[in-house]
Amino acid sequence: MPDKVYVITGPTSGFGRRTALELAEHGTVVLVGRNAAKLDDVRSSIEGRGGKAVSVLCDLSDLTSVRRAVAQITELGLPITGVLNNAGIFPNRPGTNALG
Repeated sequence: MPDKVYVITGPTSGFGRRTALELAEHGTVVLVGRNAAKLDDVRSSIEGRGGKAVSVLCDLSDLTSVRRAVAQITELGLPITGVLNNAGIFPNRPGTNALG
């Protein structure tokens, strides 16, 4: 079992991605985001550097998706050291989620 585990939302670009890559040098990273392909890209980058990462698909604007992600992360049974809530929102951009 890893000594340190970090959960990061919004890890697929910018600050979140850079932080995920850095934290992966110190422990396992749980990558939480809504784009599976981008999560896989970050996970592959981490693993390519010898780190460990787990991807969890989640739309943080959808409570059902959040509950499912929490259950997945809990089932991993990892001792969480820290959480970085980095998921971005765009208040001036109209958008919808699975609920409308």
